[in-house]
Amino acid sequence: MRGSRRQLTTRMITRFLPVAALLILVLFIGFVPSTFAADSSRVCNQGQQDPEAVVKACVDQVIAIVSDPSMKVEEKAEERKARLRALFRDLFDFDMISKRVLGRYWRKFSPEEFKEFQELFSKMLEKVYLTKIENYSGEKVVYEAAKQVGRDKYLVNTKIITEDLEIPVAYRLKKRGDRWVGYDVIVEGVSLVKNYRSQFQQILRKKSPEELLAFMRGKVQNLGQQQMGTEPVRG
Repeated sequence: MRGSRRQLTTRMITRFLPVAALLILVLFIGFVPSTFAADSSRVCNQGQQDPEAVVKACVDQVIAIVSDPSMKVEEKAEERKARLRALFRDLFDFDMISKRVLGRYWRKFSPEEFKEFQELFSKMLEKVYLTKIENYSGEKVVYEAAKQVGRDKYLVNTKIITEDLEIPVAYRLKKRGDRWVGYDVIVEGVSLVKNYRSQFQQILRKKSPEELLAFMRGKVQNLGQQQMGTEPVRG
């Protein structure tokens, strides 16, 4: 039963993540400093006084981008990615997310290794999730009032409404200065940060940061080959 739930959750995440702007673990694409656009102005995190409003503004803008017919043509692919990255960057703190994913092991990384980890993690997420962006087909998103779960920490629950399903998606945000930053997304009760933390820490318990980076380089290469059709995609 647990295995079936995990498989179902994976399929749901794969299909509905773009709708919720998952943004993960997408909810993470393009947060590495080297991928930032020159224009660092805030996109959806400007002037919002509560976390619910921030999430809604960002998700609404993601939906506007992925549902715009003019942005779906091949010539607009890079522009579409750049605009989505700007939204993700505006809401999520990728440095904080990276450290949470690595847990206590992040201190074992040199600055150069940590930077490469962020680059590879971003590429992994982009190859897995950004290609699913075309799956959006008008699903409705319902927002609930934010709940305080700690000092300056809030949880914003949402639901993605389809014809026959309601998919719960929750965003964890923290107040930092005058803005809100996201540090996790939970889909169907599954935390994307905890999911990747489990995978990476299983390696780091026995191996070095460099060995994890080598694994991630191979993963990024394999995902690229799958997308190009040179290797069968595995579930």
